[in-house]
Amino acid sequence: MGYEDLIAKFLKEAPISSNSRKSDLERLLRLNYLQIQVGADLAHVGVLTAKCMKLVQEGTVSDHYAVFSLQAPLKQLTRFLASTGLLPYDPLSAWKRLPWRGYSKRRRAFLPEEAREVLAAAAELDEFLSRPLPSEIIYRTFLLTGNRPGAVLDAKVGDLLTDRIQLAPGTGKKTEWGYLRCLPNSSKT
Repeated sequence: MGYEDLIAKFLKEAPISSNSRKSDLERLLRLNYLQIQVGADLAHVGVLTAKCMKLVQEGTVSDHYAVFSLQAPLKQLTRFLASTGLLPYDPLSAWKRLPWRGYSKRRRAFLPEEAREVLAAAAELDEFLSRPLPSEIIYRTFLLTGNRPGAVLDAKVGDLLTDRIQLAPGTGKKTEWGYLRCLPNSSKT
């Protein structure tokens, strides 16, 4: 089958999570930087790798683009085609990820010094904007509760007691504190 026909079948029948993801895949696959003509071209992993590396070396695409916008959609396409029987096997299953100099971002907790800097910046911004009430208490609440912002922002005025904020019980697997003692004058973070 021709490459365009394979893409059309993939976009029509594949279980793609959302319409935006489907349109992204369609755009990336139809650009066809690797000049694939028929389904048999997908079986030549060495040729595809060489074409990707050449595009990166020429500066046509970045190494990040080659990995996540050329290689990943093609691998998803061949995985689907093999599962439906249009290809006898997934030719790109053994295609190793191309080298790239980037790294994935890792989530981590704030260090104590970073937390102090955030609180100091909030106080400085309040002073600069002449806010009547300090916003530091909001950041301190996020820091101390460990809740997602939505859980704290869902609190109503009636939930704000003199020295506490009463938070709604958690809805998922995360445990949340029912009460949080907020001490705005405390120097501990």
